[in-house]
Amino acid sequence: MRKLLSILWVSLLFTHTNFSVSQDLTISIQPSNPSIEDEIYLTTIISFPSSGDFLGSNIEKQGNTIKIDVYVCQSAQHMPTYIQDSIYIGFLNEGNYTVIAYLRMAPCKQTYSLEDFTLEDSDTVKFRVNEPLSIEEDMQYPYYIFPNPAESTINIAWNHPIKGNVQIISLDGQLLLQKEIHTDNYGTSIDVSTLSKGIYLVRIPEMNQTKKLVIE
Repeated sequence: MRKLLSILWVSLLFTHTNFSVSQDLTISIQPSNPSIEDEIYLTTIISFPSSGDFLGSNIEKQGNTIKIDVYVCQSAQHMPTYIQDSIYIGFLNEGNYTVIAYLRMAPCKQTYSLEDFTLEDSDTVKFRVNEPLSIEEDMQYPYYIFPNPAESTINIAWNHPIKGNVQIISLDGQLLLQKEIHTDNYGTSIDVSTLSKGIYLVRIPEMNQTKKLVIE
């Protein structure tokens, strides 16, 4: 009898703990360091202790503050749910921005009104939109990148003997790849297959030049 009561107590504790998992909303901006040339998206991660579904979102822009309502329905079935979604914000002017997202939930049914939803959680992210990184040009000793856009390999050619390095840099300034240049060469090839699709910068410091590279 004591063993049975112990099992029942553990079972009740387990059930109570699972159902006490709170609704949670986490947001982030993509790309993380946007410029005025980037299309901006908000990534939302929602978790709650019952089954349910993502219903939609609503965006309201008030100056440099962006408010987003995220609507989710949940059923009575106990099955922890994890939802990740991407919400389009678009292009923004240079400046500092604040995004506030609100998680609003209602029981799952056929039709809904705004009165059905209750505020369960919220999250805030602040970020800055910058001007594009300036690209220096020194046409006395130009170099050329081809193909551009590229997929796996780029070729770089120049018309002036030089010794130094070719650098491939992310838009936030991180050095990703580097290859040494020899004085007797007028070009080189670089394997870029490890880079994700996007925009990068190719720089030869000795030529004081930076060019844009697109990986597809």
